[in-house]
Amino acid sequence: MGLALMSILKSANKEDNLHFFILDNKIKQEEKDKIATLQKIKPFEITYIPINDEMFKDCRFREGKITITTYARFLVPQLINEDKLLYLDCDIFVRKSDYYMAGVLDFAVKKRYLLAKFKNYNLTGNYLNAGVLLINNKKWKEESIADLLFKYAGTHSGDLYYADQDCLNYLLHSKILKIGVTWNMYNHYYDPYLVNKQPNKQEIIQAQKDPAVRHFKPWRKNNISEFRGEYIDMMKASPWAEFTPKDDLSLPNFLKILYKYWLRYPAFFLTPKFYIRVKHLGFRNTILRVID
Repeated sequence: MGLALMSILKSANKEDNLHFFILDNKIKQEEKDKIATLQKIKPFEITYIPINDEMFKDCRFREGKITITTYARFLVPQLINEDKLLYLDCDIFVRKSDYYMAGVLDFAVKKRYLLAKFKNYNLTGNYLNAGVLLINNKKWKEESIADLLFKYAGTHSGDLYYADQDCLNYLLHSKILKIGVTWNMYNHYYDPYLVNKQPNKQEIIQAQKDPAVRHFKPWRKNNISEFRGEYIDMMKASPWAEFTPKDDLSLPNFLKILYKYWLRYPAFFLTPKFYIRVKHLGFRNTILRVID
């Protein structure tokens, strides 16, 4: 999160006035002190808003990598007194400052999943990724959207794979503005197998070269994703330099990674998509992509 803030400050325009609202689930004071040192890059305001797991106790939840506080974004309009607000996940890397948007399509969610879970609505090709959202706080308050989202989450979210993201898409599907992919370039937008099947393929290819917001996890060891080097350079100059990953892509370690890849995808060498990825990315990079 600190590095996400740092990337925003470094890419901001001179005239930008920035106020960060942090949903704070027991952030340590030493981390807040590190964030305060970012003022030397560009002055900003910051407000920490306390949250806790108890606030989401009624939400049914699928155990896994996602934590229960993923539902915290539902509360943003209630907790922050602004008419509009840009919500960002922590695993983003901002590279440009320009007009603010609404949301970017998430084509990685399988069509059969959407058809099964959203029987009343055809969300295929219209399902948004919740990592970058421009929220109309005023409208959410007027129509009690947060209450509707929590009610739906309490009743259904245990059966929905993408938790809060599913809730947002299901309830707000007819009133979501879809914007250009450059504002939320997550890893699937760099997968040649998936990109080749998209009707906006040329737009994606163009955005790959110079995205405004890169959505990934570059702090993971041996991650070879695009723009990772740019992120790591920023990390080395940040208050979190001590956490800079120490990659090990020696042959013995790569063979271990290959073995893990085989365990996860035992029939990978029989699938056409594997060879499409190898053609565009190379064998080594195709194997390493599974890390992220």
